[in-house]
Amino acid sequence: MPMTASNTALPKTERLELRLLHPDDATEVSKIMTPSVSKWLSSWPEYISEQDARRKIAKYQKNTEDKKALTVAIYRQEDNLFIGSLSVGVKPNSPSVGIIGYWVGEEYQGKGYLGEILNDFVNLAFTYLGITTLEAGAQIENHASFAIMKKMGMKPIGKKSIYVSSRDRDEEVLFYGMTRSKHCT
Repeated sequence: MPMTASNTALPKTERLELRLLHPDDATEVSKIMTPSVSKWLSSWPEYISEQDARRKIAKYQKNTEDKKALTVAIYRQEDNLFIGSLSVGVKPNSPSVGIIGYWVGEEYQGKGYLGEILNDFVNLAFTYLGITTLEAGAQIENHASFAIMKKMGMKPIGKKSIYVSSRDRDEEVLFYGMTRSKHCT
């Protein structure tokens, strides 16, 4: 049976569970997407209404179904609480390359949640999307994100200026990358 979003087992840890992002998550997304979270994200505004979050989630769902991306919600198991999201999107014009993005709400940062679940998610994304290379980018000042990238085994691959739609400007970003063979060994 081919791997699809609906028949794919998503990773779980003792504290966390990944679920496919669903429009019902829009309420929580709109609550925890704050300026201190969105300042590090290229496509999320400082504040997002529940309706706009629902529309954005619908696009993520469609891309996941079409295997253009794999986007999941992170839930804390102890209280079934939405705390953030992970996503790998296939790079346009480079179907073997994925771009990973991740975020957790302010009050959930610094608790090791991303480090706990990220490697299992990355393994799944490599398989589900059929990619061989994974890249991530962050603004030069985003030291927490670079720590996550290094923990995954990523290495710096260069800087470039990218357009950030949420702020309608170009920003300098440092990119990291790794291959599937380096990650899964």
